[in-house]
Amino acid sequence: MKYQLALYAEARNDLLRLKEYLITAFDKTVQEKTLTSIAGTLDQLAHFPNLGLPVSSLVDEDIYLVGFFVFQTARNTILYEIDELANQVIILRIFGNRQDVAHKVQYYLMNQKRA
Repeated sequence: MKYQLALYAEARNDLLRLKEYLITAFDKTVQEKTLTSIAGTLDQLAHFPNLGLPVSSLVDEDIYLVGFFVFQTARNTILYEIDELANQVIILRIFGNRQDVAHKVQYYLMNQKRA
């Protein structure tokens, strides 16, 4: 069964920033290839939402992180949650792996999502 994808505003903003960065730092071909790859990954999560790992595998603060998952590719980490009742995979953020992903995920969940 395929789940519906829902992107939080933060995830959409992450994609827009990535799109701008890629066209500035590289070219249209790299931009299209990268965004197509991310779209393919999101489609995989819609079909198989349990592909990711619990966030607790990335950070230590279990109390805030129950029900959240990360899916890591070579270049990006997707933070998401699954809403079984609504049949949705909710994409919260998309981080570049050059960032301190564990810190960014923990900060987001503790200060933004659960605030």
